[in-house]
Amino acid sequence: MKIEKEKERLEIASKTITIDNLMFQDAELPKAMNWNDACKYCENLRLLGFSDWRLPTIEELKIAYQHKSKFRNMQDNWYWSSTISKNYTSYSWGLCFDVGDGGSGDIQYNNYLFRCVR
Repeated sequence: MKIEKEKERLEIASKTITIDNLMFQDAELPKAMNWNDACKYCENLRLLGFSDWRLPTIEELKIAYQHKSKFRNMQDNWYWSSTISKNYTSYSWGLCFDVGDGGSGDIQYNNYLFRCVR
């Protein structure tokens, strides 16, 4: 039983990054997608027995950026968040992992990278 628990822990650690109470996907990564497809991908993700994955908020994405050195598969590129612009519902917030700067001028049909979180 102890060996099984350790194997499970190691598998989770090899495919995710846990920061505080957030678990970010860091394996089986999707290609860049538009915002709607990225949201659907996360909602449908079944990874390591978990099915409650979602696109992170802009604040959660900023947390991931602050710890980007812990990720094995993070690129210096734009990533989607689930946060929609208050002024334009067809715009969502994104964050550039090259410089840590974000913006809500990201039209949702653009293709960006993303990470699911739970």
